[in-house]
Amino acid sequence: MVWAIVFPKLIELLEWTSAIYCVSHTAPLVLCIYWAKAIDKGAIITMVFTGITAVAWRLSGIESLTGVHFLIPALVFSFLIMFVLCKS
Repeated sequence: MVWAIVFPKLIELLEWTSAIYCVSHTAPLVLCIYWAKAIDKGAIITMVFTGITAVAWRLSGIESLTGVHFLIPALVFSFLIMFVLCKS
């Protein structure tokens, strides 16, 4: 009976933890690149949107429905944005 209440909350906590994990690993990378001034602002915007995509993919439940890890669409999205930025 207790598990019926605790288990869904535990799953929700794990989902938020994975989202925080993703953002916490994307943000330092963005800051390092910004401070090194190795890449322009377009790349930084790309990385931020990559993190947002990964978090949205994870929290929306698409990952559990499709079985596709949340980093795969984030990386694909990142490459698409970089391609568009390089073409313009």
